[in-house]
Amino acid sequence: MGLTSNKVLALAIVLAVALFVATVWLWPRLARQSWRSVSGRVGLLLATQLALFASLGIGANQAFGFYAGWADLFGRETEQGIVVDHSSGGGSGGPLQVLSTSPVPGVTGSGPRTAGQIQQVDIVGRGSRIASPAYVYLPPSTSSRGTARARSRPRSC
Repeated sequence: MGLTSNKVLALAIVLAVALFVATVWLWPRLARQSWRSVSGRVGLLLATQLALFASLGIGANQAFGFYAGWADLFGRETEQGIVVDHSSGGGSGGPLQVLSTSPVPGVTGSGPRTAGQIQQVDIVGRGSRIASPAYVYLPPSTSSRGTARARSRPRSC
């Protein structure tokens, strides 16, 4: 059972509901003033809260994809990640399409190597296929592809 499977989410939800029901059912029995009753109440409350937050975390991970698996969650992932090239391919059908490139308005400079540039892009949803426009500022060093400094700089949208 992987971290993103529906079985793990269902198991976490069932466990949270079962602990809540057990807390309500056992609460009158644990209403005494002895140290065992108090520790039992505290233990039930902590277990219920832990199960509830675990099910919420697993649900959020399924929806947004924070961690791919158990090894990724616990920091034991040793494989390299997958890099996807989102360069402008002229309608390649990818999720990011560059529509136009323009100089930075109000900045004096001779071109993208000194002033940077602005790209208008469309970000297309994979499931919905809805395109959302965005503007991306590229600093001056991103247009000088020949230098080692420009190749090592991370870029994001």
